[in-house]
Amino acid sequence: MAESGNNWARPLSRRSFLRWTALAGVASVAGWRFLAPSQGDDPGPLQHLSANQARILAAAYATITLEKDPARLREAVSFMDGFVGRLDDHTRLEFKAALLLVEHSPFLFHGYLGRFTALGDAERARCLEGWRSGFSWRRPVFGALKDLSYLHKYTRPGSWAAIGYGGPLVAGGGAHTAFEKRYRGLVEGER
Repeated sequence: MAESGNNWARPLSRRSFLRWTALAGVASVAGWRFLAPSQGDDPGPLQHLSANQARILAAAYATITLEKDPARLREAVSFMDGFVGRLDDHTRLEFKAALLLVEHSPFLFHGYLGRFTALGDAERARCLEGWRSGFSWRRPVFGALKDLSYLHKYTRPGSWAAIGYGGPLVAGGGAHTAFEKRYRGLVEGER
């Protein structure tokens, strides 16, 4: 009788059994590492994002803006939570799916073992650079994270001095004092 090519019918040797058992054990431990929720600072009460999604956003915000202060990171995540709440249901679902993809991208696209939130600053920066310069469907995800991060950072008066911005022309119901001084100087110069 000729061999049918069915290798599953062969008896399993002890060595093969141990090899396959060890391989399955390593795969299950590695799988569990990626399925377990990541640990990190509690972002506080959120209305539209889960704690894990908030950690992903906080890690992306910290990498993009180089922010290290935990209180400012919580403030940023709270702002982003409110922003996400104003999105329509379909867009919100897509944004949350993109966050999960970013969380698992180090293993999928960059060869790092671990989640995005568990990586160091340099590795996270390389991952985001891959999103920025990657395939066309990955660039909008990076653009959304960057735009959301900058929207929060540069609408805060504490960051204006670093970029040489004196503030809005109208503050607190009246013209900004620096603008008033410049305007008066221009008017007086014309006389």
